[in-house]
Amino acid sequence: MLNFIKHDCFISCGAVTLISFITRYYMIETPPYVCWDETHFGKMAGLYIKQTFFFDVHPPLGKLLIAGSAHLFGYDGTFAFSSASEYSNINQTQESVPYVKMRLFSALFGSLLIPLIFQLVLTLTENKCSAYIASMFLAFDCGLITLSQYILLDSIMLFFMMGAVAANAKLTIQQGNMEKYRFSIKWWMCLLSTGFLLGCALSTKFVGVLTVIYVGAWTLWDLFIVWFESISWSVLLKYICAKVFGLICLPIALYIFVFWLHFKVLVNNGKGADLYSTSFQASLLGNPFHNTTVPKVVTSKNFITLRSSDYGGVILHSHNRPFPDSVHTQHLQQVTGYLAKDSNNIWNIMKVNNNENNTIANSIKHGDVVQLTHLKTKSRLAVVLNDINRWASAPLSTNHLLVTTVQNSSRFVAQGSDQWKIQMLENQTLCPIECPIRLINVATHCYLHLSDQTLPDWGWKQREVTCVKQRLAYHNWWFVESVINFNKTVSTKPIPVLSFWQKLLESHGVMFAMNSRLVAKRGVKWSKPWQWPVLNEGQLFSRSSEKVYLYGTPLVWWTNVFSLCLFPVVYALTCRYSIQFFDTRKYRLTYNIDIGVCGCFAIAWLIHYGPFFFMKRVLFFHHYFPAHIFACCLSGVFLNMVSENFAQSCSTMLHMDPVPLHHTVLAILTALTIGSFYQHIDICYGVSA
Repeated sequence: MLNFIKHDCFISCGAVTLISFITRYYMIETPPYVCWDETHFGKMAGLYIKQTFFFDVHPPLGKLLIAGSAHLFGYDGTFAFSSASEYSNINQTQESVPYVKMRLFSALFGSLLIPLIFQLVLTLTENKCSAYIASMFLAFDCGLITLSQYILLDSIMLFFMMGAVAANAKLTIQQGNMEKYRFSIKWWMCLLSTGFLLGCALSTKFVGVLTVIYVGAWTLWDLFIVWFESISWSVLLKYICAKVFGLICLPIALYIFVFWLHFKVLVNNGKGADLYSTSFQASLLGNPFHNTTVPKVVTSKNFITLRSSDYGGVILHSHNRPFPDSVHTQHLQQVTGYLAKDSNNIWNIMKVNNNENNTIANSIKHGDVVQLTHLKTKSRLAVVLNDINRWASAPLSTNHLLVTTVQNSSRFVAQGSDQWKIQMLENQTLCPIECPIRLINVATHCYLHLSDQTLPDWGWKQREVTCVKQRLAYHNWWFVESVINFNKTVSTKPIPVLSFWQKLLESHGVMFAMNSRLVAKRGVKWSKPWQWPVLNEGQLFSRSSEKVYLYGTPLVWWTNVFSLCLFPVVYALTCRYSIQFFDTRKYRLTYNIDIGVCGCFAIAWLIHYGPFFFMKRVLFFHHYFPAHIFACCLSGVFLNMVSENFAQSCSTMLHMDPVPLHHTVLAILTALTIGSFYQHIDICYGVSA
């Protein structure tokens, strides 16, 4: 009997796996142009191959895997992957980009995800029908097919994420017989596989941290159960140490190794390096700061650039464009924070009432008062008065003061409002790169500050620079990034280069900072979390003739909504009134197991969905798919439980075998799912009308 069950499960799993490969590999070469984020991840694969540095908000593992596969397929990194560009219109002198093979690599992860889900549900419920429904829903889900068919990170991340959950489920089931399985080879393999896959998920996308939280909560529950077992303290300590090693140390070590490999590969200067500190840039071959020197101290009359301590490489900038009338009626010159190197970033720093020569003796020290004169416009950095003789407010952060530049003749300049006092961490001399400073306005005693706000179109989407009276810990600090015209005879020093650990820390600061500031590009449709489960809003993947639209199979998604809404009611009735929907003793244990498994999937869905309601960054429909997979798992278990109950009730009344009726219900559900999938096949595969 056991062999028959295993054989039956093998057939079911093989069937959904075959469907998964067919649906994901069908028409994978269409459309023959760059779709959605292929423009990013395809381009990054080429940059890895050419060892050229770039910036991205995601960790490196998924991109490294795509780059490795592209290199094996013969991609030389020359194709630009510009948005919507045709793969067929490649210069004849270049090698053809193997975009189909690169898509096949991503689709492999999406295809293997389906048998993984089958095994996960089967492991927890020991019910092949529940596993079949969950994996069948995902095999025919248009949205998951679309995410799997292109050069994206999502299918890779989803595979690692669900692989970690499946391995942890196997670990939990095996340790049910504590004496036999705990610390066995199979137990250790499951534990290490869970940790390894958790590290892979987190190293692919930061959303993997939600899976880490879920597995961590699951592990704490297991520890809580083990605590009350009759085991010795030495065994308990060994158990805890094994979990810490497998689920904490191993993922962290893998995560760090991935970043080490990332830095080891990207050794050449490239776009995005400006977001990082000068010392970080100095480690990149071909960067202007690589293998160069700077003066040991900054002296009066030096021309300098000032960089904010804020992650993202923002430099104090001004340009000959006025603020609008709504900010100041006299069209004063804009002062902003700019991300790129530009001649408008250069300022002349000079001590007030000081005519000494540019020597070491005339270096800038803590407590000195200076003026900063913009090189191009010959105007001085200042705060100003408005028309009613009050300090003018900043354009966006209205509780801050406006920072601008002024000429000598300006009537809005008060005494000392164009002078700035240097404040340092200790009584020291100002030096480039390594000496953070605050600039305190002499007239208002406010601090030069980089705001979190981004200016509108009139400010060229640059960062707002203001003056605040609060001593904020971070955005008030600035560094002298470069000295432009220093005397070559003065003492110099090489620009310090960051160690690996310093680069690791800074790269995360930059990634988190830039990720929080992500906004939708003009013409790109974004969505809100409440719209995702009900398919209120999809996501356009391409704009040409073969339009691809990321959209789920409606029957699957609305069934998930039904299950997510009805399961808490069933669970509440079960807990409050001990109601069980099976009268026969044969099914009661199965019912209790299914209710518990549904609860686990409901918690996983909530952990992977709820945090998006609190995120300030721009969000898209594809962010919901980790939660969507758990919703399908819940639906598989819940619908099978309901259909078994229905078949059992009918069999009692009609005195017939419940199995054929149950299988008939599953066949009808499968047919409806295929029909719903077929209705939306055009937007899934980009079939021309």
